[in-house]
Amino acid sequence: GGRLYLQPSGLVSGFPWPLLRGPAFLPTLLASGSDSGLVPLTPDGSSDPTAAEMADVVERYYEVLDENNQGVIGMGENDTGATFAGIGEPTFRLDEICDAARIIHERRHGVPLRLVTTMLPADVGGADDVAQRIADARISDV
Repeated sequence: GGRLYLQPSGLVSGFPWPLLRGPAFLPTLLASGSDSGLVPLTPDGSSDPTAAEMADVVERYYEVLDENNQGVIGMGENDTGATFAGIGEPTFRLDEICDAARIIHERRHGVPLRLVTTMLPADVGGADDVAQRIADARISDV
């Protein structure tokens, strides 16, 4: 299978991405999603996913891989896992990411999880605290 990317936040520097890019940005983004595989959880892309919704997407992804005989083999060497990334800064929703990671690992123990981030919002906590929270959630690559 390919890689699964989850967009936990549409915020960049505390502002919604369409607000920073202008009113035409969101419809263009959603239209391009048909080619890119982007599927917003809400029709207008207006709300961020919950931890349970992100975990459900991961579960469904693995179910589809299994249904198409592309599932994880052996010790998981072909498992590309899931990555928390996207247009917005994921760490604005660090609590939801960590909660989603816990749910995902309850359902599928060995799923590799990654976090792509470009900053650490001031209200998330200190770097040591954030690093510990990410490690506790078993997100293996940042």
